[in-house]
Amino acid sequence: MFGDRPTVGQRVLVSLMGVRALLPEPFPGACMKITEKDILHTATLAHLQLSQEEITQAAKDLENILICFNKLQVLDTKDIVPFEHPKEIENRLRQDRSDKSLPRKKITANAPSVQGPFIKVPKIIEI
Repeated sequence: MFGDRPTVGQRVLVSLMGVRALLPEPFPGACMKITEKDILHTATLAHLQLSQEEITQAAKDLENILICFNKLQVLDTKDIVPFEHPKEIENRLRQDRSDKSLPRKKITANAPSVQGPFIKVPKIIEI
């Protein structure tokens, strides 16, 4: 669609247009029509300059993708277990316990300004 190696902007265009495929259809079997106006709008959002040939080809390609999604929408999936992750993973969290911290004198030694045991910082919020 975009030559040998698509640019980042071109990949963004395909990603943005792919979002439309995830939108619900008004009824099963209906297919949203991807127009050249849609491609131009998305290209503008992605700051892309596309030739007329690229716009026409992108519209055709994305239309074919939506047709494939519509075919998937009519499948009966009521007995299919939802897919959560491609690999079994387990959270490995450490125990929530406190450890010995650095001595306060060592922490404040490099501070530009210290007030008592605290590091003094410039005021950043005006009230």
